[in-house]
Amino acid sequence: MSKDDTHYRVWVGLSGLRQQLSGLVDKDPEQDVRGIAIPVIDALVGEAKSFLVDDPVVARGQDVLSAGAFDGYVRAADLLLVSAY
Repeated sequence: MSKDDTHYRVWVGLSGLRQQLSGLVDKDPEQDVRGIAIPVIDALVGEAKSFLVDDPVVARGQDVLSAGAFDGYVRAADLLLVSAY
């Protein structure tokens, strides 16, 4: 897969993630994201980070996700903020 294809796939993934999280947050601002979604989202944010290597906000976003997932869940509102950048 070319770098452009990977970049597009990440952009589409983040766009879809933002849509889904926005819907969850609209229904319940305290909604948690759990289970298999955590490593999948972590991989998506990690891939985005590879395109923005020197961006401190993106780097911290993945740190927040990884730290938040320590207890097995992350608030959807927090993920929405991370994915919206």
